[in-house]
Amino acid sequence: MTVAVRLGYAGTSHPRVPGGTGWWQGNIMSFDCASAAPRVLGGTMTARMRGILVMGIALAMGWSSAPCIAQTSAPAQSRASISIEDLRDPGRAAEWVSDAQQSSYKRVLAAYAGETSAHPADATLALAQCRFIRPYAFSEEIAWSDDALADLDACREAIGARFKQDAEVILYVFESVWGEEAIKAIRAVQPASEQWTKAQQSRLHAQLSNAYSTTKQKTLAGQEAVISARLDANSSVFNDGLRYLCDTQRRKEAETLLASSPLPDESWRLSARLHFASDNLSPAAALAELERAKGRKGISDTWLAAHVYERAGKYAEAAETLARIDTKSDYQGPDQYKLRADIAAGIGDHLAEATAVKEWLAKSGITAPVLFAYGSLLAHAPSQGFSLPLLPLALTLLLTALMLVVAPAFLAFPAHYRGTVRMRRHLPLDPPFARIGLRHMWLGLATLLLTSGLVPVLGAGNAVQAIGAGHVPTSTEASSFAMVELMTLALGALLVLPVILKLSFREWIGSRQFKFAAVVIVAFMVIKLLAYGLLAHSGAGHQAIKPNQHDQLVSTMAAGAVSMGGASLALILVAVLAPIYEELIFRGLILGGLARHLSFGWSNAWQALIFATIHFDLRNFVFYLAFGLVAGWLVRRTRGLAASMLLHVINNGIATLALLSASSAG
Repeated sequence: MTVAVRLGYAGTSHPRVPGGTGWWQGNIMSFDCASAAPRVLGGTMTARMRGILVMGIALAMGWSSAPCIAQTSAPAQSRASISIEDLRDPGRAAEWVSDAQQSSYKRVLAAYAGETSAHPADATLALAQCRFIRPYAFSEEIAWSDDALADLDACREAIGARFKQDAEVILYVFESVWGEEAIKAIRAVQPASEQWTKAQQSRLHAQLSNAYSTTKQKTLAGQEAVISARLDANSSVFNDGLRYLCDTQRRKEAETLLASSPLPDESWRLSARLHFASDNLSPAAALAELERAKGRKGISDTWLAAHVYERAGKYAEAAETLARIDTKSDYQGPDQYKLRADIAAGIGDHLAEATAVKEWLAKSGITAPVLFAYGSLLAHAPSQGFSLPLLPLALTLLLTALMLVVAPAFLAFPAHYRGTVRMRRHLPLDPPFARIGLRHMWLGLATLLLTSGLVPVLGAGNAVQAIGAGHVPTSTEASSFAMVELMTLALGALLVLPVILKLSFREWIGSRQFKFAAVVIVAFMVIKLLAYGLLAHSGAGHQAIKPNQHDQLVSTMAAGAVSMGGASLALILVAVLAPIYEELIFRGLILGGLARHLSFGWSNAWQALIFATIHFDLRNFVFYLAFGLVAGWLVRRTRGLAASMLLHVINNGIATLALLSASSAG
């Protein structure tokens, strides 16, 4: 039996087939079921084309190969031979289809075997055979996948032995090698790979990057990803290379790599690059990438385009882009609702902002991102924030504030009880400040929790959420975060002002052991400077250690202060005002209040533990705990706050100078 199939598109030339309309449209291919050999009626066909067309015909199960399947299996697969019992059982009926599919698979495999025998030096054809087998070998939909897997193993072994010097074959074989074995094998061929094309070299470095990743060698994996990305914009690890540069504080280098790389061929790679740029690079870099993409082929993800415009501060363009989306029917998640609210706030449409928050609340319920969006709405338009649908959010913020105010009771009541016991036992106490008691401890800790917990919700929600998600805040978000920090310090100082006035001049500067305190402070400063110097000299700053959220918060605050008033404002905010405020709260009120009821050891331990915890920096928790203990100890030895304040100022000052230096360097 012979099946004839007309190829091509009526009246249309196919761009990838030589000869145009006359060659492609005018040929009819016949398939001889007995010999499994294709023939061309009215035209010529090369061996390669014949092999490809054989595969296409055989895989079209319900189409041109159906007569062949019927004939080769006849009369077994004729309609009359399928029993009614088989038809009543879907599983048994499906076996007929599976057997027919396997028969076609074997026929194509036999054609491959014949052609590869006829062309033993054709590595491309042999490689195509392995790639043809692969989908069936790993399919979960067919019953004979184990047979296909055995065929795939045999095919890999054969091409690996026959084409040891072929770059494409080597790269294909490495796709099925992992871990240390892959690292060893790839390193062995790296000298020879210098003669390969850049695209092939890029794929080799990408495979090495993946191998390092599976063995938890993040630094080496990142370095190989950067090499691969620089060789080919279509690298599968292009974004991994950009991420490594960002994680090692080389964001400007990542932006340069992105801008200098050609746009990838596939649209999904382009979208992935733009997603990464919008979340991890500067808004200007993401906007430039968006404009490049629009100039070539456009961006199908309208939400993404609007997000890039919004981050770049182009709210009018973002609103125009968002207007092309039917928000009533299009799917929306937290990111989409937040984007709508942010764009509406940017253009001053507070009614639309409130609408987005209401819809978000109705769909997601009360969550932290919804509360941040609500806080932003309250800051922009308080009248919109107290509508009936949004009252649950207002009540939630109020309840949260009450909980933060009451929270110090969990420490104050046990301390009071313990103090009563000590008094009855006539155990001595040695509080550093005469007029600071347990109620002042409560006031100080409640003030710290309340201002640090709620004020950012009202004015810096976007910056906090960006850092929490691992994204880079925009300059506007950084500035708002720095402003909110100034407001937090001012409000906190105002709330504890009555207690501050209770401290005498001597309790501020101290009254004894100044020389000893000076030795401790100088020693700490020298150790801190040496530590930073060693890190800089060893290049540890470029290791793949991603900054944690506390590091990002501090850097965001400093960057915002720099944009508002230069490096001097950043130093004043981070290295002077914040340390003085924290020393007043922790060593002045918390330590001073607890020490009137507990021994100094327990009082110092509790304030240091709270100090370390409130920084939310698990990586450096031990350092903050030790720092709090030393600062409290200095307060006791000097009977004043000046020594601990100076120690804190020096610590933050060195860190801030290093941060500003790194930022200016790139």
